[in-house]
Amino acid sequence: MTKVTTRKEMTQGDVKSILIKLSWPIILGMIIQSSFNLVDTYFVGKLGHDALAAMSVAFPVIFITMALASGIGVGVNSLVSRKLGAKDKKGASNVSKHAYILMLIIYILIFIFAFTFLEKLYIRIGATENILNLVMQYSKTYFAGSFFLFFTFITNNILRAEGNTKTPMKIMIVAGLINAILDPIFIFGFGFIPAMGVRGASLATVISRILASIYLFYTLFLKENKFDFKYFKLDLSIIKEIFKIGIPATLNQVFISITLATMNIILAKSGEVTLAAFGLMMRLESFIFMPLSGLVVGVTTMVGQNFGAKKYKRIDKVVSESTKFGMIFIFMIAITILLFGENILGIFSDNYEVVLMGNAFFKMILFGYFTLPFTFVSGGAMQGMGNGIYSLVLQFLRTIFLVIPLSILFILVLKLEINYIMLPFLIANFIGLFISLIWYYKGSWRKKVLIN
Repeated sequence: MTKVTTRKEMTQGDVKSILIKLSWPIILGMIIQSSFNLVDTYFVGKLGHDALAAMSVAFPVIFITMALASGIGVGVNSLVSRKLGAKDKKGASNVSKHAYILMLIIYILIFIFAFTFLEKLYIRIGATENILNLVMQYSKTYFAGSFFLFFTFITNNILRAEGNTKTPMKIMIVAGLINAILDPIFIFGFGFIPAMGVRGASLATVISRILASIYLFYTLFLKENKFDFKYFKLDLSIIKEIFKIGIPATLNQVFISITLATMNIILAKSGEVTLAAFGLMMRLESFIFMPLSGLVVGVTTMVGQNFGAKKYKRIDKVVSESTKFGMIFIFMIAITILLFGENILGIFSDNYEVVLMGNAFFKMILFGYFTLPFTFVSGGAMQGMGNGIYSLVLQFLRTIFLVIPLSILFILVLKLEINYIMLPFLIANFIGLFISLIWYYKGSWRKKVLIN
C-alpha cells in the first residue's frame, strides 16, 4: 500500500520537510503530464512548421478543456482537504462522488460543443486555410477522448487531498511513457499502422489517458471499493462549493487561453513561422512551469488541511517556505534558458527562424519569471482556504486587463518589432506580484482568518 502524508503530519509536522514530501511526487507527476504536449510538439515539429503552427492555433482551445479539468480538480482537492482536516471522512467521500457526477455532465457538454462549433471557432482565432484541416484533425480526436482527461485529473486530486501523492505520480509516469512510445508510431506509421500525422499525436495522448483511467478505476472502484454510490444523494451545496473554487481556478486558465488566442490573431499576419515560434515558446513555458504548478498543488492540499484543522498560523509558514523553493527553481530555469535556449528550441523545430524567434521571446520575458513564485503560491494558499476569487481577479488583471490591450498597443498601433509581443507579459508579471503581495499580507480577508 502506498504510504500517505497523514493529517497529523500536515498539521503538526515540520513544514519544510512535509512540503517536500508532499510536493515532489506531484511535481514529477505534473512534469510527466505536461510532457504529453511536449512530446507531441517534438514529433509534430518533424512534419514541418505548418503542422507546428496548427498545434499553436489548437492549443488555446484545448487548453480551456485542460483548464476546466484542472479547475474542477483544484475545487475537489480544496474541499476534500478541508473535510479531512476537520476529520470528516464521510463528507470527503461524498465530495468525491459529486465530482464524478459533475465530470460526466461536463464531458457531454464539451463533446457537443467540440463537434458543432469547433471549426468556426478556429477560423475566428487565426486558423488560415493552409492549416485549418490539420488543426481539426488534431483537435477532434483530443476532444473525443477528453472524458479520460477529466477522470484522471479529478481522481489524482482526490488522492492528493488524502495525502497520497505517489500513486498519481506513478500513473502519470507510465502514461507519459506510453504516450512517448505511441507518438512516433501513430504520427509516422509503423508496420500495419498507417501514418496519421497530427491526428496520430492526439490519438497517442488519448490512448495513454485511457489506460491510466482503467488502472485508476480498477484500483479505486473495484479493488478498494472506495466509492460506493449505493446510498448516494445529490447535494447541490457540494456542487456549489466545488464550483466556488473550481470555476475561478478554471477561469484563471481560460484567461490565459483567451490571451494566447488573441496573440495568435495578432501574430497571424506575420506568417506561420511567427505563429510556430510563439506556440513553441508557450508550450515549453507551460512545461517548465510544471514544477511550480506542482508545488502549488502541494500548497493547496497542505493549507486546506491546516485550515480545516484551524491551524491558521501555519499557513504563512507554508507560503514562505514554498516561495523559497519556487525562487530556487526559477533561478535554475533562468540559467538554463540563458545558456541553452537555442539548443532546447532546436530539439523541437528544424526551422532556424522559428528557433531564433522563440529564443528572442524567451529572453524578453525571462526576468519576469522571478515574480511568479509568490504569485502562484499565494494563489494556491487562498484556494486551499476556499477563496478562489483572489486568483481569479489577479489573473484577469494580468491577462485580459493588461496583456491584451498592451499587445494591441505595442504591435498593432505603435508597430513595434514582433519580439516586443512579450513585453506586455513582462509588465503584467511585475504588476501581478505587487498586487498579490498587498492582497495576501494586507487584505481584509487576513483579519477574518489568520489573526483569529
